[in-house]
Order: sequence, then structure tokens, then C-alpha cells
Amino acid sequence: MTTASSALATAGTSAGASGPGTFRPLLDLRQVLDTLAMRILLIVSAVAVLGMALLSTALQPLLLEDSPVIAYGGIIAVGLVLGVVLPVLTVLTVVGEWPGAIQQTFLQRPRRTGVLLSKIVAALIIALVVTAVGLGAALGLASLVGGISGDGSTFENVGSTLRSTGLELLLGTLFAAACAALLQGTALAMVISVVLPFVVTVATSMVAVLGSETVAEVMRYVDLTSSADTLARGNVTASAIGAIVLLILIPLVAGGVRWARREIG
Repeated sequence: MTTASSALATAGTSAGASGPGTFRPLLDLRQVLDTLAMRILLIVSAVAVLGMALLSTALQPLLLEDSPVIAYGGIIAVGLVLGVVLPVLTVLTVVGEWPGAIQQTFLQRPRRTGVLLSKIVAALIIALVVTAVGLGAALGLASLVGGISGDGSTFENVGSTLRSTGLELLLGTLFAAACAALLQGTALAMVISVVLPFVVTVATSMVAVLGSETVAEVMRYVDLTSSADTLARGNVTASAIGAIVLLILIPLVAGGVRWARREIG
């Protein structure tokens, strides 16, 4: 390391130690929202979520004549879109700075674990806001379309659907954060966090339909969607907790260790 680099590292460490704390989720939130990539992604996400909310509610009077608009149908449809959008937003928030700008961040905030936790909290804030807007739009449009069509709206089973969908999206966001922390690269982390839960859920359903209940039960230990549905119903099972431990807690801890020890540059 050159003398100039050494001086920069010392200055950055001193500033991080004496200045504001390492755990600064609002700072990380502001930094990621200031990037062009995140702004474009948020606009595309908003169009996709609101478009799905409108489509899933506006089509119901056409397909189901003389029937009220079913609100939970819009929630499920929007949840499918958010299941793709939230992992992508989370990965970009957590590791969008790797491998380039993260070096400067660590110079200013040398406690790496605090930086990781801060970025995860920032990602959860973004996920919460996007989820609230998306699901709120689905409910609002269901009421609006029901009023326009004259057949009204029904909000039966909305509470249970919101619980299961919300928990599923939360676990998906945490899984994406764990993938990002462990892999420390945006492209691979995005692909795995979006594709793996979908593939596992489909495989578990196919195995259960084919009659292999024992194999299906084993596969539920890596199925976050099944875990979310089970926990939303108030059932705490070994497979539900096991999936959270195997797919979220263990990768997150391993990612935290790698985050703290990885050489940069």
C-alpha cells in the first residue's frame, strides 16, 4: 500500500470511529435511492405492481358477470409481482456498492458488520413501503372497480390472505438479503433469490400431487412459501422453522462472516 493510500485509510478509520455510527440505515437508504439504477427499477416496479393491481381487479367484472369484485384476488396477483420485485430491490440495496464503491464506504464506516445490518434494514424499509403501496392499491382498486361495475366488492378472506402474502414477501426479502450478503454480487444473488423459491415451491407441489408425501415433507424444509403459509395460519412446525434456519439464518451468518473478512481491491 502506498503512503497516500495508507493516509486515506487512517483518515477514513478515524472519521468512522469518531463520527456518526456505522449503523446508519437512513444514510444507506438515501444513498441507494440516489442511484440511477434504483430510480429506474422503482419506476418499473411501480408500473408493474400498479398494472397488475388494475388488471386483476378490472378483469373480474368482465370474466365474472353479476359477481362482486373479489379483493383477495388482487392481493394474490400483486403478491406474485412483488415476489420478483422485492428480491431485486433488496439485492441492489445490500450489495449494489460491491465491489467498487464499497471500499470507500468501509473507509468511512470501518465496522463492516454494522454496515451490513444497516443495509439490510434499509432494504426492509424499501420492501415495506413498496409492499404497502402495492397491496393498498389492490384493495383500493377492488373497491373502486366494484363501485363502478355496480356489483360491489367482497373483502372476505382478505385478512388471512394479507397475513400469508405479507409473511411470504418478508421471508423472500430476508432470503434475498441473505443471498446478497453471502454472494456479494448483484446478478447471481438476484437470480437465486428470485428463481430458487419458485422452483422449490413448484417441485414441492408436484411431489405432493404425485403422492410422495414423505419426500414433499422433506422438501418443505427448503420451501419458504410453505413456511409462510403454515406460520400465517398460526401453526409452528419443524419444517417451517427449518426452512427459515436453512435458507435465511445460516446463509446470513455465513455472509456476515465473509462480509467482515473479504479482502477488497
